[in-house]
Amino acid sequence: MSSSISLNSNMKLHPRSNIYQQQLKDHWYQRWIYLCQTTEIPYHGDYIAKNIGDYPLIIVRNQHDEINILNNSCRHRGSRICQKEKGNEANLVCPYHQWAYDLDGKLTYARNMMEEIDIANLPLKSFVCSIINGSVYVNLSLPADSDEQAPHECFTVKNRHRAAYQYRIQRNVGYEAVLSQLDLSLELLDTAEDASANARFYHDTETRGIIAADVIPIDEHHSELTLTYLVTSGTSEGKHFSRQDFITQSAKDLDIIIADDSITPLSVKPVRPVSAEDLPALNARQMQDILDKRQAIDHADVYAPYRIWDSSKQNLVCTMIVKETHNVRTYTFQIADGGWFNYKPGQFITLELPTEGEKTLRTYTLVSSPSRPMSISITIKAQPNSTGTRWIFDNVKVGDSLKAYGPNGDFSFFNDPADKYLFISAGSGITPMMSMTRWLYDYGGNMDVNFISCIASPDDILYQSELERMAGRSRDIQVSWVCENDNELNTWTGYRGRFNKLILGLAAPDYMDRDVYCCGPGPFMRAVREALDASGYDMQHYHEESFSGTETTPLPDDFPTEGRSVNITFSHSGKQHECDQRETILIAAKSANIAIPSACGFGVCGTCKVKVNSGETHMVHSGGISQKDIDAGYVLACCTNPMSDVEVEI
Repeated sequence: MSSSISLNSNMKLHPRSNIYQQQLKDHWYQRWIYLCQTTEIPYHGDYIAKNIGDYPLIIVRNQHDEINILNNSCRHRGSRICQKEKGNEANLVCPYHQWAYDLDGKLTYARNMMEEIDIANLPLKSFVCSIINGSVYVNLSLPADSDEQAPHECFTVKNRHRAAYQYRIQRNVGYEAVLSQLDLSLELLDTAEDASANARFYHDTETRGIIAADVIPIDEHHSELTLTYLVTSGTSEGKHFSRQDFITQSAKDLDIIIADDSITPLSVKPVRPVSAEDLPALNARQMQDILDKRQAIDHADVYAPYRIWDSSKQNLVCTMIVKETHNVRTYTFQIADGGWFNYKPGQFITLELPTEGEKTLRTYTLVSSPSRPMSISITIKAQPNSTGTRWIFDNVKVGDSLKAYGPNGDFSFFNDPADKYLFISAGSGITPMMSMTRWLYDYGGNMDVNFISCIASPDDILYQSELERMAGRSRDIQVSWVCENDNELNTWTGYRGRFNKLILGLAAPDYMDRDVYCCGPGPFMRAVREALDASGYDMQHYHEESFSGTETTPLPDDFPTEGRSVNITFSHSGKQHECDQRETILIAAKSANIAIPSACGFGVCGTCKVKVNSGETHMVHSGGISQKDIDAGYVLACCTNPMSDVEVEI
């Protein structure tokens, strides 16, 4: 092979030396480089990630069946977007700060920065792509909109081939030495050596198979050789070709010995959408699921504001169920007709359960994090006397649809940011703490967290592996477990007993400097408050989540001791109902056969939030509604009295 600079594989060069960089510039970046076969990425969203010198690339098939070559580097902080060598993604999401790009490289979502930047000006850099007889080439020196194509001499095979097997090996010599070895092999199909910088094709006349050999430089003294076995359309494994053909041809033509267990099988299906004829063994529901996943969809507006979940119009669909312990499960939901979730870590939703008799509403904290906005999850425990949760355990399956309301709640550090946090929980009270911890970990910023979880026994520990993995990767996360009892097989060696001031000091010596968030049963939270208060802790930095009623504010002096009659108009139905001022809007609505969803009954959960268009009301709530909603005219029907004739938007 000719080259302006010859590299001897035995030369002692420093990594990324000037000679090596110049050779990349002259030999690689100015010429067409073979990347892969189109049949290696047959479906929309299929991608391959490769590094060509200093260029990290994504080769991806978009929703229009076109192949794009994009820079695998986020425009935010330069993090690698696709971490795996191969995969399938509906959109390309950076794992660092969740910037999302569509399959054409257009930025569609920039978390927490949508109002600060113009996303139209921040696409991924793209490169010119040329496809010759199913082989994908890139030229890194040409502009992305160039009309120039790779010369047909790059691959002179005229029949359409597809990739069947692949073998990859790292060679401890420079790429020129590997190419020189390949050039000495027989049956070379690449008649113009300089047309492609890195690929050679070898033809086996007996099996009609072709080996595509491509070399990618790693550094001066190392390169990666990939052999891809191509077979003609219409042939089938076992009848027309086999793994042994690949092994035999590689040894005969290339003098490369391949072990059978080191071969990676590739898809040999033709490039076309999946149809029902391809799936005769699947039932109708499974077939439709696969077809839905493979069909072309527009991902450009995945994170558009109008796609945020609207609980008044959109149901949730259960997509996954995970058994955490003998009586705890995690249920994951997505939006039935597509979209994403916008909420604060620590908030909750209310599920409407079609139990026997009448609908039952139950409130559950979201254990998922808004940093992963395409789904939400709840982790729930079935108590012996539970009704709603037991119904979910017995009836809800993957694919089932449920009505839900929310998200609601103010128990979130979003409302009171701090530098250091102490999360204390008992039992299922761990769920809002997990949501907040996951968000901090995903966000990658300040995450000085001390996490204390109190449980009955080691069998009841939740999320242990995930929390310990996060703590193992970040010095800013500390995790402690406090168990009351041993389990049947093992003696607990960590903190033991009920939570008290001594355990607090041992597990979190600097708790006086931290904002404390607490969630669990009432007696547990009282014990935490007493331990903190006895130590002189500033309780203004203490926050707790409770689904029990709190002391209400006193009624105003002018509140009538004997209520007078007022009229409530329900605008959507046009119904009017006369009621006493002492009745709440929720009670009046039930009397008028108007359904207002409600759960807690004392102004905590926020499920019964409605808008009052006109008239005077008096509301005594327990934290289930934000001041922003109040200013916009919303009230909680369960704890709001009509003081005059009012109109309610429902």
